[in-house]
Amino acid sequence: MAKPFIKWVGGKGQLIPEITERLPEYVKNGLPYIYVEPFSGSAALALHLLDSEHPPTAVILNDINTDLVNLYNVIKSYPHELLACLKVIQSEYDQLEDKEAKQPYYYAKRDEFNTREADDIRHAGLFIFLNRAGFNGLYRVNSKNKFNVPIGSYKKPNFVFEDTILQASKALANVEIYNQSYEDTLSHLEQSNKSELPAFFYFDPPYKPLSESSSFTSYSKDSFDDEDQEKLKSFCDLLDKKGYQWLLSNSDTTNLDAENTYFDTLYSNYKIERVKASRSINSKGSERGQINELLIRNYSNMDLFTKLNTFYQNEHFEKFINTLSLKGILQYDYFVNWAKVLNNIEPIEKELNLLNTAVGKDNIESVLFDIFESYPDTIKVIPFLLAIRDKSVDILIDKTNYVHKNFNFKQKYFLKSDIDSLVDFVMQSGLGELIKNKQIKSLPDYCTGVEVGLDSNGRKNRGGTQMEQLVESFVAIFCHEHNLSYLAQANAKKIKDTWNIDLHVDKSSRIIDFVIYNAKYNKLYFIECNFYNGGGSKLKSTATEYIEMSRFWKDQNVEFIWVTDGKGWIGTQNPLRDYFERHNLLINIDMLQNGYLEKIIII
Repeated sequence: MAKPFIKWVGGKGQLIPEITERLPEYVKNGLPYIYVEPFSGSAALALHLLDSEHPPTAVILNDINTDLVNLYNVIKSYPHELLACLKVIQSEYDQLEDKEAKQPYYYAKRDEFNTREADDIRHAGLFIFLNRAGFNGLYRVNSKNKFNVPIGSYKKPNFVFEDTILQASKALANVEIYNQSYEDTLSHLEQSNKSELPAFFYFDPPYKPLSESSSFTSYSKDSFDDEDQEKLKSFCDLLDKKGYQWLLSNSDTTNLDAENTYFDTLYSNYKIERVKASRSINSKGSERGQINELLIRNYSNMDLFTKLNTFYQNEHFEKFINTLSLKGILQYDYFVNWAKVLNNIEPIEKELNLLNTAVGKDNIESVLFDIFESYPDTIKVIPFLLAIRDKSVDILIDKTNYVHKNFNFKQKYFLKSDIDSLVDFVMQSGLGELIKNKQIKSLPDYCTGVEVGLDSNGRKNRGGTQMEQLVESFVAIFCHEHNLSYLAQANAKKIKDTWNIDLHVDKSSRIIDFVIYNAKYNKLYFIECNFYNGGGSKLKSTATEYIEMSRFWKDQNVEFIWVTDGKGWIGTQNPLRDYFERHNLLINIDMLQNGYLEKIIII
């Protein structure tokens, strides 16, 4: 495993888990990208990424420290020669019995190092020797670029760490290494990035000292003061405008003075997080311990998701299509709403039983007339038996002259002539013959079957409801885990009443399936969800509507997330792709299950 080969003040080995957690999604997911580290130092993060399961496509390392860059290049190209040099130094140093005997050797090698006349391999060996034998592993030079760290108190320091050097050499094999200003890394990137891959910059500049005694920023003969910190921020602004993602670490000035919000003010328009770090190198042992450090970045997971480089659009869209749920989301209550069916039957159950006495009667017409005349309420059952909900119907009785006859099933009074017409209607519809011939043996049972058939029209709505319930299960857990609040089936008034946020709406009746609110960033996220088992024009119209809806809410700083799924999209990909290519959020159930809400909502 590749790991740092030198001790380095502010080395990021201990912060790798925190930094890795905040890497852009394309880095985590193994997509092609270029990694750029303008202040390489110990290159802990670079070596970690190079040795990971999905290493960067290309790496650019840079440092202003000429001695350090020489060490990189020697380890990259001449690892075995360097090890041979270190073995000689190790043998010579080990023969010296105590610190008093070792001091002349150490200072002689420091003087040799400061002449900078040795060849590159020898100079790199001296660098490692001084780094391992010097006081607390410091690298510090004065204004004349002279290394001035005194000897340390290590009894038996090790200079020959063969596996580490060989693994680092392997990792650095194809890395571009420069000894220039951090600003020059941008031109190197743009010259080499012919494929226009995304590029991720990690900045680990000399930290702003928290006190005079902690000022160890002289890694080169030039100091790095507040003016340099502010110049670096301007460079970060430039990268942000060019669309590059970057993450920067630095000291937290509020550790010693809560009022000293230097970086909070300087980087106020970017995301700032505080993480715990240990001071592993400090001149005073009593001051080594847990303190806050800052991680600052110009991207959120939402930004990266909505601004995916064109390079990734096909991959992401194919992932969406390939993970669509082909088996559907049917649950047991999808098929029939039995409560609704029985509620519709109950008010007419008496009348159905009365009409049931006509089953099997040869003189069906006279029997129906007698029932309708004696029990007029039975007339209202006729539409139920024919699977219609209308109180009256108009029947075309003369096609030539376009003449209609009206049949009203719920008028207040029925004359004999009205009843004759209604009996004729029952017979002409074919229902009468079925009753007469006992093809319908039980009108209550038959009517229950009719209601079940009519209820199938509600499956579309139930499918939508079940999709909403499924999505809400993820939304509820997500909001609970991250201390966010949400509303289901919310309109502008409900949002105003809950969070005191005013929204201009395109429709007064507009209802949003789910609204998530992040109070920390005063940010709203709207989620619309649907599921399509089949194709049709509805899918295209929905995609078109959501394109406009997304634009409408974006103008009000609201992020619109579309959660959709179903095999209907397999044959209707064009409108879906049209929506996706406009850089709007599009996820399916599989993506919900794999934590995509955490990837796209700023926490």
